[in-house]
This record gives sequence, C-alpha cells and structure tokens, in this order.
Amino acid sequence: NSLAIVAGSGAVTALYTGDGVYSSSAGTATVSLNLPASGSLVVPWVSPNPVPEVTGPEWPYTITLQEKAGVATKLTVFTINDVNNLSVFDTPNIPANGSISASLAPSAITPPIDRVYQFAGRDADGRAWTQQLTVPFVASANPLIQPSITLTSTPAAIQRNQAADPSCQWSQQLTVQEQGGFLTRLNGFTAGGADFSTQIQQLFGTTRLAPYGTLQATMCWSNISAPDSKSYVLTGASELGTTVTATLSTSFAAAPSGPAAFSAAPATVNLSVADGPQSATASLALDFAGGAPSWTISVLPSNRTTSWLTVGPTAGAGPAQVSVQASAAGLSHGVYQATLAIQADNAVPQSTMVPVVLVVGASPGITIGGLQNAFSFQSNFAPGMLMSVYGVQLSSVTRQATALPLPLTMSGVSATVNGVTAPLWFVSSGQMNIQIPYETGLGTAVLAVNNNGQVASFAFPVAVAAPGMSPAILSPSGATATSAAPGQILTLFSTGEGDVTPTLATGAAPTTTTASRLPKPRLPLTVSVGGVPATINFDGIPNWATGVMQINFTVPQGVPPGPQPVVVTVGGVASPAVNLNVTQ
Repeated sequence: NSLAIVAGSGAVTALYTGDGVYSSSAGTATVSLNLPASGSLVVPWVSPNPVPEVTGPEWPYTITLQEKAGVATKLTVFTINDVNNLSVFDTPNIPANGSISASLAPSAITPPIDRVYQFAGRDADGRAWTQQLTVPFVASANPLIQPSITLTSTPAAIQRNQAADPSCQWSQQLTVQEQGGFLTRLNGFTAGGADFSTQIQQLFGTTRLAPYGTLQATMCWSNISAPDSKSYVLTGASELGTTVTATLSTSFAAAPSGPAAFSAAPATVNLSVADGPQSATASLALDFAGGAPSWTISVLPSNRTTSWLTVGPTAGAGPAQVSVQASAAGLSHGVYQATLAIQADNAVPQSTMVPVVLVVGASPGITIGGLQNAFSFQSNFAPGMLMSVYGVQLSSVTRQATALPLPLTMSGVSATVNGVTAPLWFVSSGQMNIQIPYETGLGTAVLAVNNNGQVASFAFPVAVAAPGMSPAILSPSGATATSAAPGQILTLFSTGEGDVTPTLATGAAPTTTTASRLPKPRLPLTVSVGGVPATINFDGIPNWATGVMQINFTVPQGVPPGPQPVVVTVGGVASPAVNLNVTQ
C-alpha cells in the first residue's frame, strides 16, 4: 500500500502467508521520508500498478494524491500524456495530511503502454510544486494471473426435503473460490433480489478470501413456490484494488416422490505419505437405500491447488465405490485439502460434502493432542483468534516471538490452517501459540504443524466468533483489579472476536495510534457485569498487539456486591465468564 510506504521513516515488512501452491515468505526494507524544509509534500500513486485490462475491455484504476508534510495545497495541473484531466477530481484542494482521489476506466488503449502523469500545484503562500508518475498498462493475456472468483452451488438444482426443518427445506451449500492467486475481501452479496451484504461474515465466517482459497456458506430457503429460481451476485475487492464478481443461478423444485436415503462413508477421507513422489489411495462408498438415483462428484476448489487429487468415477447411478487417489509428486511437506461435492437427484439428503486431507511428511514422531482458545482455554475457535496447540515434538527448540509482525517460521517450525500460514507467538516441544488466519472460513478447518519436515494435522471447528477473556482484569494503573466499585473504569483483553474492520493482516499490528482507527470487531460487541450491560469506553486492537482486543468498560450501577461474572459477547456469542468482586 503506497499510503503506508509514504507514511514516514521506518521499516517496511512484507509478509506472504502462502497458499495451496506457494510457500510463505517475508522480507523487510528500511525507508526514509525526506520532508521539505517548508511547504507541502504531495505524493501521487495509482492502484493497481501496473493497470491490468479487464472485461470490456477497460483498464480501471484509482489515482490518489496524498499530502504528507502537514501543509494544505491546491492541485492546479493534472495531465495524462500531456492531455488535461484536472476535472476528474471532485476538488483540487488537498487537505493537510489528507488526500484526493479519482477513479478512471479508460478503454481506448493498445497495451502494453506507459502513460505519463504530470501534476503541479501551489501552496497558499505561493510555493509551487510538481510531481510526475509513469504507469504501465498491460493486457490480460492470461486470466489465471488476474484476480477472479467463482461461485458454485451444491446441489445445483435444489429439491425440497420435507423431512428437514421448515425453515430450511430447500438447502444449498455455496462455495466461493479464488482463481487468480490474490487476496480478496468480499463486500457485496445479493440472492434472489435480497441484499445479504451485511451477512457475509455470518454466512461464510469471514469477509476475506485467501489466494486460491475457498469459503463455504449454507443458504436455507422456505416458502418457495416450486418451480422457482434465484440469481446470486457476490462481489469483492482484490488486493490490486480491482472489483471481482461471481454470479450464479439455481433452481428450486418440489420434493421427489419416494426418494432414496443417501449416505457416503467415510465422512472424511484421510490420506498420508511419508514423502513424494509417493501416492495414497482410499475408497469412498456411496449408498442409496430404496433407489438408484443418478449422482455426480466434483472437486472443490477447481483450481491448481487440487491437481494432486484424482477421483473416479465422477458420475453414476445407485450404490458405488469411488476411488480417491492422491499423488505427492511435486508437493512439499505439509497438509493439502480438497472437498468432494456429491449430489444426487431424488435422494435425501440431496447432496453431501466429503473433505479429503492429504498429509505429506506424516511422521509418528509428531502428534497434535488438542487445541484451546489461548485466553479462555475453551475449545471454541474463530478467525484471527490466538490459539494454543498441545502435542508431542511440535518443535525441537523453545522460541518466543520478540517483535511484530509475528514470524511465519521459528527454527524450521511452521503452521498452516486450511493451507494458509498461521503466524507463531511461541513454539516448544509440547505447546505452540499461533494466530488463526483471518481468512479461515466457517466449518471444519485443518491445522497442520511442520517441524522441519515432520508433519501432523488436526481438524477443529471454526465459528464466526468465539470470544475468550484473559483471566486478569486491569485497573487504570495497570494492576490486576481484584475488586471494583460501580462507576470505575477497567480494562480487559480478549481474543476470538472474528474478522475486524478496518482490515488488519494476520500476524500484524495496527500502524496507527488513533483510537477511532484501530481495528474493531465487525460484529456487535457488548460487556456485562453480573448480567448488567456495561458502558464500553474503548474497544480495539492496540498497536502493540495482534489477535488481542482491548476493551475499556465502566462497571455499571445496580450490580449487586460480591463476586460477579464479567462476560464479553460478540455477535450474540458469549465468552466464558471471569469473576470480578464488586464493592459498594
């Protein structure tokens, strides 16, 4: 982000958490901002840069002018290849430490081409300034290297299940997949003309879609007048600043007469190999009691991250044995995941999702025994949460992170959740403390720990929120508050609030100290003492932490004296209580 780079002097650290194709990596560089002795400093930047072609063809981008010296100024000249374009900005006035932006989408371009941007302006005291920027415009020759998302439904055509809950007799599993290798933030969702944009986090578990990643959501419908159909539109903003869109249309039908009872076993296909290029094979049994309906199998995600998996047959009728084969050729040690989406007409249930987990580098020398919320010690988990991992030979050394952002590896030890690298707080032989990536979606996730090539995995459930409080509640002096009176302001720390806004990278700390700009839960947050709602004076992730929410609250009036439970609730999910002795 160019705004972050020109914010001031210091170290800039870039973290790539890895995906199903590429390993994690990190790098740090030191930059210095040279402010002028007097007058303004205007920094221009374009996002994305280079500007790629999108369908149209068009080259959409945003150009921003950021003032960094604390002196207001005015833009008087803006040309692109010597052609005046000053009118594209709503205002030419650039506030002190502020910015102005304009969004453009030219179409009359023959790529590849460089366009030259000239800027000139004048401060209130008459001081003149100029800036120049050259931006390449490129063709979209290979769509796989551009941000892209797809949306699929299992089943594609939904039949009514009269045995299901009345609120969910037409049920479907939506899967959104990232196809280009770019982080995407989902921000818009409509279904059947209804706007579900504010429910993206509740449906998918997070608003963030990892590179080559998938998120799944269950959509339930009732009061459908079959036959019927609905159209879906899901939109997001890629890390390049471009908008990505996926569309889908599904149909709804009446309940079948005399449906077969459908089951698949095992519920999860677990495969492991000690090393590549070995392969492993398993069998998946499809059973249909009372009929022989037609069925199909598709592999999710349908991108390069599942090229290791072969399934056959992928279509048939009635009971069958399906071969599931995994090849470790070309794969590094780690855990790889896919999902078999199986659907059958005239069956109940009409569809099922069977996870496939491949462990490359499986070793009896390393095991994961259990997981806990690092604060509450409960087995409830959410995106962005600090999690404690317990096991045997998780690491051959004991290490503690000493700076933020958190490291992705320590002495050859790393961890992933659903293929996305999880930053490390602490590693030892019997325990690790990690942060669950914010890109982790709703449902069952798979943790993988890699200790210098020895790999173990562990499946765990992920909810939208799973708040847990630190056992210590603090007084304004920073000491542990063993007791407090109504009206006193106290501080608590929690983890497991789920996705936050503004977006904060997993493992990173906020770069601002401004309270109103610190990341907060996207979901509603409340605090109660003895069941009485408390006033929240501040909530946010402080700039010295990651995965930890600080909450300052006032002990409410009307709380009876004595030990009282303090509870944090996020999105309707309550934390385990921490007792506070209330005095009068």
